Amino acid sequence: MKKLYFIFTLLCFVIILSSCSNKPTAEQRLNEYINLWNKQDFSEMYRMLSADTQEKVSEKNFIDRYKNIYEAISVKNLKISTKEIEEKENEKENVSLPLSLSMETVAGPISFTKEVTLQKEEKEGEKNWYINWDPSFIFPQLKEGDEVKITSDEPLRGEIYDRNNNGLAVNGTAYEIGIIPQNLPENKDETLNKLAVLLEIDRTQIDAKLNESWVKPDLFVPIKKIDPADRERFEQIIDLPAVQKKDSPSRYYPAGEASAHLIGYIGSITAEQLEKLKDKGYSANSVVGKSGLEQVFEDRLKGETGYKIFVGGTNEVIAEKQARNGEAVYLTIDYQLQKNMYEQLKGDAGTAVALNPVTGETLAMVSSPAYNPNEFIFGMGTSKYRELSEDPLKPLMARFNKLYSPGSSLKPLVGAIGLETGTVKGSDVKKIEGPTWQKDASWGNYFVKRVSTKASDVNLQKALMYSDNIYFAQLALGLGSEKFSTGLK
Repeated sequence: MKKLYFIFTLLCFVIILSSCSNKPTAEQRLNEYINLWNKQDFSEMYRMLSADTQEKVSEKNFIDRYKNIYEAISVKNLKISTKEIEEKENEKENVSLPLSLSMETVAGPISFTKEVTLQKEEKEGEKNWYINWDPSFIFPQLKEGDEVKITSDEPLRGEIYDRNNNGLAVNGTAYEIGIIPQNLPENKDETLNKLAVLLEIDRTQIDAKLNESWVKPDLFVPIKKIDPADRERFEQIIDLPAVQKKDSPSRYYPAGEASAHLIGYIGSITAEQLEKLKDKGYSANSVVGKSGLEQVFEDRLKGETGYKIFVGGTNEVIAEKQARNGEAVYLTIDYQLQKNMYEQLKGDAGTAVALNPVTGETLAMVSSPAYNPNEFIFGMGTSKYRELSEDPLKPLMARFNKLYSPGSSLKPLVGAIGLETGTVKGSDVKKIEGPTWQKDASWGNYFVKRVSTKASDVNLQKALMYSDNIYFAQLALGLGSEKFSTGLK
């Protein structure tokens, strides 16, 4: 019987020891908390807070506050760690352990060390370690009731210049037209209707801006930007009662239509673009290159937004990153040649490119007809955009970046070589019938195809008129490789 009693006592002792050893140490408990913190799982973190801490802050306020702070400053790579403690520390009721925190934010890296206190508490009949938390665990500068604020400093967009330092896309000043609501006359509809016509927008757009929640009778309500160069329209607008202007920073394209397709234009970022670019420092207020070189060189032109994270009230800075202006881009384009080539097209549908044959530099690249990119900056009206998009000559389409067969531009040279070598005379006629032709079966499945089958008796003049591929293929073969090569040189 004594032996059974001894075995029973031993088993109880082992069970007690086992249950004690299963209880987490302060260090293990803190590491569990750190794992949740690294995941930004504020909901589970709240359940591990001490009773004193939970009395001071509700679960909802705790979760919402710290989640919102981390989201606002775009916390990434959050890393929190602690160090080992001596086993005897676990016998105490309170233990202080050091924490090392580091993170990446929009304002740059933040790191600091902090001591955290864990205390033993009994909850639901079981003792465990719980964390004494206060706002300084988010940032040392933060106290109870303080707000974390963030401000941004937008960089200047890089400008685009030609080979002679003439501006093709520059940062200038626009006139922002607005209204002081309390100065509107009794017959305000007449004034607002006239303004809508002059600004080339719908009256409903003006009403929507005047009815925004922040608007007060004595405040300037911006409606639309206009080009300062349009003096006549500006004078008509500013003569209207209650209408004023403010100078506003703006992108400007001095060459206008002549460089529209080459340089492109910028515009407000879309929701879809923001989703793709938000990790590159873009915000809902950002502008991006929409087309042309403004889009191609976006990464170089945009610069880097500056941010400051600070404590509201005390203005104590937590982290700060200075804005970096965009890079200036210099092209091989010649501004004056670009303008001259565009004017020579006289609005006809076509494209022209001027290259330096020695260096390969592009001196000019135009597409006609075009649009005025400044109208996109200052706000193109719906009717104007519809007019451009429905124009059969397609002024919104860049023609120089489309694929064209180079064969047709070679045909006059082939004809000239034929005349010069006596291989063909202007009066000679070739009998060509059908849309396709091949020299013989050795060409396999390859056939030369004609653009038009209108003529069957084809001389050099008709061959040029109809851009007849078969005629010039036969003429080139008749020349032979030696005459053809020498003639081209």
